[in-house]
Amino acid sequence: MAVKDTRTPTPRKGAEPLRSEVYKDEKPSPFSIEGIRSGAVQSKLFKAFILLSGLVMAGGLIISGLNPSGGGPTQGAAPGATNETVATVGTREISDLQLENTLARQQQFNAQFGQPTGVTNYLSSKQQALQGLTDNAATVVAAQNAGISVSDAEVEAEIDRLIGEELKPQQGQSEAAFRRLIEAQYGSLQGAKDKIKGQVTSEAREDIRAKLLVEKLEKQVKAENKATEDDYKRSVTKLKLWQIVLRPQLAANSDKAATEKNNLDAQTRAAKLFAALKANPTLANFKATAQKSSDDLATKAKGGDFGWKMPAEIYYAPEIGEALSKTAGNLVGPFKDASGSQYIFFIENRKTELPKDFAKNKAKLLADYETQADNIAWQKRQEEFKKAQAPQIDDPALTAFQIQSTELQSASGDAQKTLRQGAIARYQEALNGAQGTEAAAIHYQMAQLFRDGNDRQKQQDSLAKAVKEAGDDAALRLEYARALREGGKPKEALAQLKEASTALDASPSAPSPFGGPSPSDAMRQQIAGEFSLLKDAKSAQAELAKIKPAPQGMGGMGGLPPGIQIQPGR
Repeated sequence: MAVKDTRTPTPRKGAEPLRSEVYKDEKPSPFSIEGIRSGAVQSKLFKAFILLSGLVMAGGLIISGLNPSGGGPTQGAAPGATNETVATVGTREISDLQLENTLARQQQFNAQFGQPTGVTNYLSSKQQALQGLTDNAATVVAAQNAGISVSDAEVEAEIDRLIGEELKPQQGQSEAAFRRLIEAQYGSLQGAKDKIKGQVTSEAREDIRAKLLVEKLEKQVKAENKATEDDYKRSVTKLKLWQIVLRPQLAANSDKAATEKNNLDAQTRAAKLFAALKANPTLANFKATAQKSSDDLATKAKGGDFGWKMPAEIYYAPEIGEALSKTAGNLVGPFKDASGSQYIFFIENRKTELPKDFAKNKAKLLADYETQADNIAWQKRQEEFKKAQAPQIDDPALTAFQIQSTELQSASGDAQKTLRQGAIARYQEALNGAQGTEAAAIHYQMAQLFRDGNDRQKQQDSLAKAVKEAGDDAALRLEYARALREGGKPKEALAQLKEASTALDASPSAPSPFGGPSPSDAMRQQIAGEFSLLKDAKSAQAELAKIKPAPQGMGGMGGLPPGIQIQPGR
């Protein structure tokens, strides 16, 4: 993402989930947290209201806003969030409020699935949330640039459809019983629909308009993608392949300039090798060249023998398999993958393997293939839309995290030092408008930068400030303890480890519904390891004793906790 720093800091608290205490002095209504607890009708109405007024399109999912027990909202305006712009994609602006609400939903979703949600992951999660919003915005801009529009009438019709989908009897409840409850509360089903529709905000309507724009663009892209019977047959045609792989040298310290030079060198070698092979395009010459020049140790000694492969089995990159399936010749290439490696192939033979029931189920097989091809075409176009619209980021904390997590990784020497200092300066700017979880997360990331710069004292000082902001975060306490131990302060480190253990006891993470070890147990392993390094075997054993065997039989989506549902994006 392209970044710039034009934002005037606005003091606000870090994003926290809404609690019922926020509303304790308000008069309960069917749309309040207390009001929602009064029965099934209000629950359905509230779910519909939240779905509409809190609509978020990020990462291809729309997640309705009920907590696991179905008893209240888990989304809404984040404390201190504003309508200030934090990112711009083309003509579309993303507000601080949108980002904080999306982050809150993402954090809730992660917590339900046993994923870390604390201070040490906060800015990473926030960056992911923003990425989802900017990706979607880029697709919306592409739809607008394509001349696609959505009328107000279409928006209202979609709202009516969403309300109609949500206003249905719950499982085990008859249509008649549900209708009686609706009529008792609102006079009629239409009255309930009108009540909900009256609560839909202008922002929600614009979100729905954007969703419809994307749907229209998707439909247009898929309509333009023509998949024929010949395409299908090529997709099930096995190819007897021989390959030559040319890999670029690895650059020291992931140096970006050196990486680009090495990739260009590999590309030049591939072009020269391919030209020489074209002058004598025989399998025997290809094998001899592979044995001499290929960098793939697994196939080099065999003359580049890659075996019989379906196009979809060419795992280097989807585009390579697609190109191989369409070529009529024997010598093909060079192709490049994401790592910069170059590939040249010799197709010795082709063998079409149609399903045994092809004649009988031809229509369905071709329809399924077309659907798959349409989805692939849409995914490719979405990637193109994202590349065409580089977001401008106006949030100093996210600007700093972008430098820290991306740009620093490909720099070295003085350039790395300059980038590190720049990231620290932006984090310090962000602290002017941060409190609570966000402030703790910024201090934590600054500590990592100080550690990488071998400034151990500033690392410890930053972690101390982070702990002061979020002392109940066990992972943060563990990180502080580790820094203190490495800094030669064993007593202080032991104290932090005990605080980390206490924090974990008070708030263990939820187990993943897919099974496997609990995140809390993994952290206890680390705490125990730190106790051992500090020669406190008794505390280490006590920590390990808290780890319980993972429950069996929870794998798969069938293991979702009660009340949690995933609603796929449209």
